[in-house]
Amino acid sequence: MTALDPRYAARDLMVQALVADLHGTVDDVRIGESPLQRFIVGILHPRSLTLTEPAGETEVGDDADQDAGTEVDADFDPGVSFAHMRKPSTIGLTAGVLDTVASLTVDVAADRYEKDESDSENVGWIRRPFGPLTVDVPLSAVGHGEIPLCEGLALRYVVRGERDGVRSVTLVLVNTFQEPSKGPRDPYCWFRPSMVVRIEGGGFADRRPRSAMHHMDRDELSGALLHRAQRHLAVGHGVAVDWEGGDRVGEVRTTFFPQHDLPLASAS
Repeated sequence: MTALDPRYAARDLMVQALVADLHGTVDDVRIGESPLQRFIVGILHPRSLTLTEPAGETEVGDDADQDAGTEVDADFDPGVSFAHMRKPSTIGLTAGVLDTVASLTVDVAADRYEKDESDSENVGWIRRPFGPLTVDVPLSAVGHGEIPLCEGLALRYVVRGERDGVRSVTLVLVNTFQEPSKGPRDPYCWFRPSMVVRIEGGGFADRRPRSAMHHMDRDELSGALLHRAQRHLAVGHGVAVDWEGGDRVGEVRTTFFPQHDLPLASAS
């Protein structure tokens, strides 16, 4: 124990209080106000009746906003674009896996809220949890697909072609409910959505192609040298991606509150 431990504990309590205030927790079984007024982070909204999925070309790269499609120059968007709207209806991630990996295991969880019919004041809402549900995503062939999870929720995936022995895989959790023409939107929203992605008996791979270094200028090569120890296993779409350090990382997970401990520094 060090002299700073009480301060770290106080910091952790403040972070937990912030998460509970903005995002909510599993303890929010019953709330006395509209869920959309109670929570502001980690919400998958229903699709607007006036919006359609984009059909234009989308290039795939290290930019989180461009990770869609099954090939390097693809024209398929698995719903990533809906993660960057004011009222997003998707979250997702793109991860690098070795081309020898046959499948990914994905644990999906989310919450919905329904009106509490027993509330005489008609202001209460009851939490209806979904999951965790485990599904397997096949990686045997380049392509895309959709796995229905339950009413109003689906998992879309895109498997891209191999480059330098690594292929990128995009997983997108989609709220498939349509926005109601009238009435509250709260029952059609998903709250606190999450994905945990695992490779059984293997690990995720760096998404940056080694061949790209041949096209870097001196400044880019210098930056690559300085940050050579940083791992680029996955990138989030409308959400952050976290993983535990180690020589082999076999699990990545989404989070709306990424954290990273920085070593103490002293000027002396």
